[in-house]
Amino acid sequence: MFKKYFAHEFKNSCQMPLTICGLIVGVCLLVGIGALLKLEFLYDLGLIALGVSVYACLIMSYISIHKTITGRLFSKSGYLTLTLPVGTHTILISKILVNIVYVLFYVISIIVGLFILLFGFGKFVDVGSIFDGFDLIFKDMIAHFDVGLIELFYSILSFVFFLCIILFCEAFKNSGFLKKQSKVLNFLILVVFIILLAFIMSFEIIPYILCFDDINGKYLILHIDDFDYRYSTLIDFSTLFWLLLGTTGFYFGSYYLIKNKIDII
Repeated sequence: MFKKYFAHEFKNSCQMPLTICGLIVGVCLLVGIGALLKLEFLYDLGLIALGVSVYACLIMSYISIHKTITGRLFSKSGYLTLTLPVGTHTILISKILVNIVYVLFYVISIIVGLFILLFGFGKFVDVGSIFDGFDLIFKDMIAHFDVGLIELFYSILSFVFFLCIILFCEAFKNSGFLKKQSKVLNFLILVVFIILLAFIMSFEIIPYILCFDDINGKYLILHIDDFDYRYSTLIDFSTLFWLLLGTTGFYFGSYYLIKNKIDII
């Protein structure tokens, strides 16, 4: 049942993410063709479009994330969603996972777009040194694959934390008392919530950092006061603690509100 609902969630929310991917690749293709054919007007037009599309994609990405998280759950059609023969956990986890898939699509489209640009510019500019740089980066990733996995885990956890915050805020906003209040009051509560969350996460509960010594190829756990910028920071344990606690708390808080307090009339 989870697989079917995930496919349903993807099908009903993929339009904007795929549009963003197409926009990224399309604009890079426009610039690449202009560079390849040495068409100055097309090249200039493409660069302008590329600059505009970067900001447009950022805005569209947030709108897409918000729409995917809240769509068909906190609107009047939410009753239909919550009466489907699937559990609330299935609905929430599907919404989180489908957004992770969309981010993966964005990364792939950016990589494809970069290679298109390099191919176009490569016809009249020496980009060999750039490819050498990619080669060095790739070799370093292979040599320190475990470091990459840690960074990937940290990035995914941070993104899931962000999604759970959106989910919790929407569930809280659509629950009982707040649903009947003005948008101004809801906005002020949101501002206070963000400030309070930032203040709480600033506390160094576990004042240690996991670092990696690139020269000696060793992991180090240093006290925050002994941190040396010669090392690559992998994990701040205090931040990791708050991310894990916050992700768990906001997820199950959202689950409780949706199950017991949601008001979507």
